[in-house]
Amino acid sequence: MTTPYIFPTENGLRCDTQALDWGRWHISGHFHFSVQPWSTRQLMETDHWHKMQAEDGVWITLDGLHMGGGRR
Repeated sequence: MTTPYIFPTENGLRCDTQALDWGRWHISGHFHFSVQPWSTRQLMETDHWHKMQAEDGVWITLDGLHMGGGRR
């Protein structure tokens, strides 16, 4: 679910999700989510992809609202 952009950033967002089953968790509603092997903190503090290191487990990010960074 990840795109290795030159500069590490959150990506892989799955939009307009209505249900997500992850192990024993069931999440329903209207939301966006992403799953990555590193924390948001590591993404913010690392300047190149080759320096990223997988962490124990996975990080699931749920977004109720999302505004892309692209141009209109």
